[in-house]
Amino acid sequence: MDVQDSLELFQRYLQSQKQHITQTRLKIAEEVFKSQNHFDAQDLWRRLEGPRIAPATIYRTLDLLCRAGLVRRMELENRALYERVIGRPRHEHLVCVNCGVILEFEEPLIEDRLADVAERFQFRRISHQLVVSGLCPDCQQNP
Repeated sequence: MDVQDSLELFQRYLQSQKQHITQTRLKIAEEVFKSQNHFDAQDLWRRLEGPRIAPATIYRTLDLLCRAGLVRRMELENRALYERVIGRPRHEHLVCVNCGVILEFEEPLIEDRLADVAERFQFRRISHQLVVSGLCPDCQQNP
């Protein structure tokens, strides 16, 4: 799914929630949909050329994108990171506690097991977040 398609989905979500579709929200969303990596609100603010957009507007727009199911928020090492979800396969994260590198991996067995657990407890899953903290190969070799 390309950036334009993602923007259209976001606009439809805003309309369905009776939210205003502003040029600022669309500019923020476009930058998010261009992202290939994890980012925090500060990274996004810098990419959007700083003071022209208030940080509060960025946080509110990120919240809307998360509620729309287009972006995922993760808490990693006391830091909120975001990643676009739309157009990307479901994946999990390995995070190095020493250097901060984030490795992504896909493991269908995890997804299957979580579905089994939810079914056993008659729990309707909406989402999940799996983050494994540890040491990456480089940090293991150079402590």
